[in-house]
Amino acid sequence: MAKKENQEKNINEIQNRNGENFNSLFEGLADAIFIADPDSKKLIGCNKRAEKLTAYSRKEILSLRADQLHPKDLVKRTMEDFKKHAAGKLIVVDTEVLTKNKKRIPVSVNTSVIRINGKPCLIGIFRNMTERKQTEEALRQSEEKYKVLFESSRDAIMTLAPPTWRFTSGNPATILMFRAKDEKEFISKGPGDLSPKYQPDGQSSSVKAKSMIEKAMKEGSNFIEWVHTRVGGEEFFATVLLTRIELGGRKLLQATVRDITESKRAELLLIKKNKELERANKVMVGRELKMIELKHKIKELERSNKV
Repeated sequence: MAKKENQEKNINEIQNRNGENFNSLFEGLADAIFIADPDSKKLIGCNKRAEKLTAYSRKEILSLRADQLHPKDLVKRTMEDFKKHAAGKLIVVDTEVLTKNKKRIPVSVNTSVIRINGKPCLIGIFRNMTERKQTEEALRQSEEKYKVLFESSRDAIMTLAPPTWRFTSGNPATILMFRAKDEKEFISKGPGDLSPKYQPDGQSSSVKAKSMIEKAMKEGSNFIEWVHTRVGGEEFFATVLLTRIELGGRKLLQATVRDITESKRAELLLIKKNKELERANKVMVGRELKMIELKHKIKELERSNKV
């Protein structure tokens, strides 16, 4: 009975330290607050958010020790941290709370030492990290899926990062397309290293590449035709889809490159054949006009002879 009275006295002492302002802050925080006796490890104070976090009532919480807030497999480490917290050697730590219904909740604990009736006590602010952990897990799964698609794609896929916009990765199809020894050799290059000095339209590759990248970053994507060079210097025609992506918190560009050399050669050959046909057609038309003109002259001669 005396212990219970002392606990209630301690809580009242905490809440009365700075009057209503302290009480409002103590109960109004969005994070759970626990106060523990460093020697006995008994919990001697908590706020409403602590009840919500653990599903225990305030009365039940004040009957627990600090180690009973955590899963058994984390107790040893948690108690080692508790000693460091109490000694002021550790301030923030990530751990888990075990609720009344045995649910594990990830938390970040920020601690400090306060004095109650002249005795040092440990106050811990427990922030529920469930949402952050879920976000991190979703991000991890997303990155794993991206990696699988990246590695297995038959299309050459590579990433470029600011501010230099050099390649930062390339999948197996990329290494094969550019005939690099491995990814390490590929990412030692930049777009300018794997392009001729000028593009077919006469623009400098380095200048044009910069403008194409800026457009993709501004608009989210950019689809272009480009002449690339393989590591050995051989030129080839390609289509390039530049897409702005966010990976690991960084904004990058993903480039999907397809070799269209064969179709481009067929297209150029078709253009050449069409031009040849146009020239041949002009010659034929010219001959026909001359034949018509010749026939007219013959008829005119025949008419003049008859006269």
